[in-house]
Amino acid sequence: MPAHLLDPTPLIASASGIPGPVGLLAFLLFVTFALHILLVNALVGVACITFVSRLRGGFAFGGAAGASGASEWDADLDVQSSLLPKGVALAINFAIPPFLILQGLYGSFIYSSSILMGVWWLGVLPVVMLAYYGLYLNMAPRGLSVKARTLALGISLALLLFNAFLLVNNVTLMQNPQAWAAYAGESGGTFLNLADPQLVPRYLHMLLACPAVGGLCLAVPAEIKLRALARVNAPLVLQEHQHARLRSSLSWFFHATLLQLPVGGWFLLSLPRPQQALFMGSHGVGTALFLAALVLTGFALLAAKRRQAVRAALGCLGAALCMVGMRTLLRTSLIEPFYSPQLRLVEVGPLLLFGGSAVCSALLVWQLVRIYRKPDLLAARAVPVGVSEEAPVLAGVPGPVPADAAAFLAAQAADGEADMTLNELALSPLADTLETEDADGGAGEGDPRNGQNADGAKAITPDSGPADRKEDK
Repeated sequence: MPAHLLDPTPLIASASGIPGPVGLLAFLLFVTFALHILLVNALVGVACITFVSRLRGGFAFGGAAGASGASEWDADLDVQSSLLPKGVALAINFAIPPFLILQGLYGSFIYSSSILMGVWWLGVLPVVMLAYYGLYLNMAPRGLSVKARTLALGISLALLLFNAFLLVNNVTLMQNPQAWAAYAGESGGTFLNLADPQLVPRYLHMLLACPAVGGLCLAVPAEIKLRALARVNAPLVLQEHQHARLRSSLSWFFHATLLQLPVGGWFLLSLPRPQQALFMGSHGVGTALFLAALVLTGFALLAAKRRQAVRAALGCLGAALCMVGMRTLLRTSLIEPFYSPQLRLVEVGPLLLFGGSAVCSALLVWQLVRIYRKPDLLAARAVPVGVSEEAPVLAGVPGPVPADAAAFLAAQAADGEADMTLNELALSPLADTLETEDADGGAGEGDPRNGQNADGAKAITPDSGPADRKEDK
């Protein structure tokens, strides 16, 4: 019997308890996956635009740049290159939450598909690390030539695209348990879901989203800078440079999004008939998401045509969220005949532990950000016990005066004995507090340690004898 006709139910492992309410986990999966996929699209898209720009002579693709403008384009490419390693770090970190939640909801499926393609799946992390290293080579202007940096960027881009293919392969295999029976004939962990009609259009749809989102990531800052330059009447050369950046970046978004339309139709037609019907009228939410995605895509294209990058970005964001919702419905519909998360026992303990850890981590990160933005917080002077932060400073004595010492001085001044204040204070138990040293340990002009006050008169110190005090009077 062909593998696709076998009943895959015996191959699905029994699931344990689910770590939290299904609705909450599904919502968190939606939010975290949307953030992750947008970061991935931005990273790969900016890398693609930078690579093509380098191949076309060191400046952007959308029109020619004169000799005077070539250096500005090169500087822009260097800035874009410096952002790519940070994008990889963010994309990897934001990939962890959706993957963990996916394991909690559909562990029996994602584990099985990962085992089927185990050799390829174990190579995902090394591939990403190699791409990460190549992106760092790309941003080393002094150590490598432009050609070597372009080659490193091209290799890193190819590795990221290959890694994306493996991820899409795992997702389609996870949602197609009928293909798991092929493990009987290919048990070495090298199975790929190449026979699935969804694989190629789904991968191409994701691939074309990268230069579209990447173009917007470059167009929005260009539009903001262009507005700022126009407000201050900056030289026309600077404004024209930002205008060229805006035009070329929106060109990437516009053409990549146009290509996504037929590929998206191919992806829709590659689905089984019941899943196609979800977005064609049989399911209210699915149909509404599909129509909203089309409308928002049209709005974004129109805004890009009018050189309105911010509006195009808002439309693209809305369309991307709709598409993530559509993929959520598609995954649920494909797996539902074999499994439903609602039937699993809910265990609240792991969720509470996760929530507490998340809150503590957020507070720690917030404090670290405060210290990073205001490093003087670390250098804040610790106030000794018994010292008032607003206590008066005694002339000739470094540091603040303790609260009870300030009261003592005030009482002496009220009794007309202010001229004996230092001597009385030197003989009191508070002398140790007043005999503080400066940070550099030196004595300057006006310091009691050099024997003079600020006005040049001889200072009365605790070591002054009776003759000194009489001479001072």
